[in-house]
Amino acid sequence: PFRLILPASFIASIGAGIVLANFSKKLQLLIFIFFILIATYTNRNHINVNLYTDFPTKTYLDLETEITTNTFNEYLPIQANSKLLGRPWNEVVGENLTAYNTRQTTNLLSFDIKVDRKTTISAGQFYFPGQIVYLDNKVYPSNIDKDGRISFIAPQGTHKVVIRYQEVPLIKFSKIMTIMGILILLSFLTEN
Repeated sequence: PFRLILPASFIASIGAGIVLANFSKKLQLLIFIFFILIATYTNRNHINVNLYTDFPTKTYLDLETEITTNTFNEYLPIQANSKLLGRPWNEVVGENLTAYNTRQTTNLLSFDIKVDRKTTISAGQFYFPGQIVYLDNKVYPSNIDKDGRISFIAPQGTHKVVIRYQEVPLIKFSKIMTIMGILILLSFLTEN
């Protein structure tokens, strides 16, 4: 819900500006003062801190999965097994393999593997739409294992694996629509 505060504030500001623009100069001052008083009254509980909490920083820093989750795991996909979060997190799970050079960022997990024979590997990353597996710099087919992690069959040998998040078409479309909406709003405001 906190993500809705920014668009709500933006829309309320635009709306207040439109309302003020439609009145005479004398009424604009009165309406402006009225808006300020309403904003102050509705935010009176946020002027002072209502409740102080003192959780030690160690509580947050000791979470091994802090990159992918939060307190109540509400960002996890439906198929993810949240019981995995209470255990030590392995970046690569599989038989007859050696994993090294592990690197993780907010949109990428990469590691090198040496596989003795063809085997199924589960990466230490829950599957989210938009994640693509690259094996030796080529797109490679992947699945979701029983715990909701990204899984793929690795051929024998030494390989470089990169799992990268890329925006899905819906997100790209949403960004285009947002930009178009802002441009249309600006065109309406500049006409007056």
